[in-house]
Amino acid sequence: MAIVNFNSISGVSTISATSRITVGDTVIGPRSIGIGTTTEAGRNAGVGTAVGTMIFTADLGSTGVAQVYTPGGWQNLHSAPGLLLATSTFSYTGSPQTYTIPGSAVELDMYVFGAGGGSNNAASPGGGGGFTKVTIPIASIPGASSLTVVVGQGGGIPASGPNYGGGGFSGPPSGGSGGSGGGYSGVFNGPISQGNALAIGGGGGGAGYPGTPAGGGQGGGTTGGEGAGSPPGARGQGGTQSAGGAAGSPGGTSGSALTGGAGAPLTGNCGGGGGGYYGGGGGGAISQDGAGGGGSGYVSPLATTSPRITPSTSGGNNAPAGSSAGQPSPYWSSGIGVGGVGPGTPPGNGGNGKVVIVSYT
Repeated sequence: MAIVNFNSISGVSTISATSRITVGDTVIGPRSIGIGTTTEAGRNAGVGTAVGTMIFTADLGSTGVAQVYTPGGWQNLHSAPGLLLATSTFSYTGSPQTYTIPGSAVELDMYVFGAGGGSNNAASPGGGGGFTKVTIPIASIPGASSLTVVVGQGGGIPASGPNYGGGGFSGPPSGGSGGSGGGYSGVFNGPISQGNALAIGGGGGGAGYPGTPAGGGQGGGTTGGEGAGSPPGARGQGGTQSAGGAAGSPGGTSGSALTGGAGAPLTGNCGGGGGGYYGGGGGGAISQDGAGGGGSGYVSPLATTSPRITPSTSGGNNAPAGSSAGQPSPYWSSGIGVGGVGPGTPPGNGGNGKVVIVSYT
């Protein structure tokens, strides 16, 4: 494995395509100069760290990257910004996860899929999860070496929840037929709070019961969708950018910061609100128990337009039933963020969320 250290070559200030360098008995003519190839582990174990040492590290980024050792450590060599470093995918675990920012990263692209709401025991779907995509410049989060990632849990039935990511309970006691709200997914610079949020995809609301026209509200978007149900007063409302969704009446609970409201108690048939930047409201209990509203998505003002992304947050869709807003994204995979469609085994659970972070120099 040949390693070229240009700092060890004296008397040369510029190397061009037509340069001829003579070092002792060795002549380097006007042709390409090859550098050694290794893995990141091999580089760390067997490559010297004299300043100026160059190497091609084959398992970094999508196709590997040429690197040089500097007083600040290994740095990538590239002629233009936007070189992909690595892609990190986070799936549902039920607890906060940590993303470590690569030391040479300049920008982070984030693709955030909220979870889908749970269905009911008839055929009403839970709301599809929302989808948010942003580019965050590293310079806008100075001092950050890691970020906190939340991946929302899909809603379920019967009378379940609350679900990770703020999905609202579908209303006690257990044994009812309403769906709980799906949890939000999000990325935070520090502890989980609205003030630290960089990107949030809202969770879909849970379906109400009985009857088929009681689907959950879709996750947001800047505003979550309204739950279905009759009369209209029973429907949980979607969260917005400034407040939780109003509860269905009687008995539902309003949404709040990052948390969907619970469906009305006693019947167990009222849908829970989806989690979000602000959660959706829980459904109320009248003649046809109301569905929960969807939680809202969020885009941090730190986000910037890049060659790859124009920052946006979009709402899920219930036509077709329970579809995720993120389904057109290349990072979407089957079942992610879809609203539950019951009955089934398990009956009508919503799809969990997902977060993908791609780093660039």
